[in-house]
Amino acid sequence: NPGYLEEQNITMFASWAREAPAVDARFIDWTVLGEGIRYFRLKQEPGPDNPLGRVKFMMRNSFSIYLHDSNAPHLFDEHARAYSSGCVRVADPRWLTGFLQNRPGTWTAEDENAPFEDWETKRAVLDRPMRIHLAYFTAWTDEHGKTQLRDDIYGFDAQIAQALDSADPDRMSFAALN
Repeated sequence: NPGYLEEQNITMFASWAREAPAVDARFIDWTVLGEGIRYFRLKQEPGPDNPLGRVKFMMRNSFSIYLHDSNAPHLFDEHARAYSSGCVRVADPRWLTGFLQNRPGTWTAEDENAPFEDWETKRAVLDRPMRIHLAYFTAWTDEHGKTQLRDDIYGFDAQIAQALDSADPDRMSFAALN
């Protein structure tokens, strides 16, 4: 669909340079572009169709991963939820902004509600670092005591199993967290 980017309110730029001119994507020969796509910058404007939702929580890391709201909160009810390309959607962004707001030196009470007043995506940048540990689980027990299993879409289970198999049992200890 040559008009897909325009339909999604996405602008394509000739390069990653801030001053790069916009490119009319309808005239790109996508069949031969291949790896060349990485030289273009794509930007989707804020709005109800933007997957970032209304707030993007910035955090320093070497993987360019951040937390963000969602324009499709109904997806949190799905069994399979691999709809992201690496970043983490926040199921309750109002709770998270409130949590951050209660940390002195971060957000103010006005900041907590600001992201939800319109569809202009706001960046939440913390003044002070906050330790955030992202965990990837493919098995857990739900609130009813039933074991839940999900596909290991990233292949981490095999890596963990291999590491455990090669570990020295005399040097390992495990702690159960509730």
